[in-house]
Amino acid sequence: FLTQFLAPPSALSSLVSAALWEIVKQGAVMYYGLLEEFITSVLETVPELLTYSERVQLVMGLRARVRKELLDVSYCNYSDGNNSVIHCSY
Repeated sequence: FLTQFLAPPSALSSLVSAALWEIVKQGAVMYYGLLEEFITSVLETVPELLTYSERVQLVMGLRARVRKELLDVSYCNYSDGNNSVIHCSY
């Protein structure tokens, strides 16, 4: 009964890949941690997809983007104590 609800592994990986690609296209930084975990998992399974330096560059780039977003949000919500709040628009 449950087997009719389960997708074959190739279909499931295609679905996950498509969802993660949407994260990248939309710049949904809040999900970049999930993206990093997926990339790490894939590269542990198939390490020859990327060289070590490409892998490090990709993961560090994702982490840097998340940190930049956190800093931007933190700065844009900054209050100087005089009830003045800096609002940013991009």
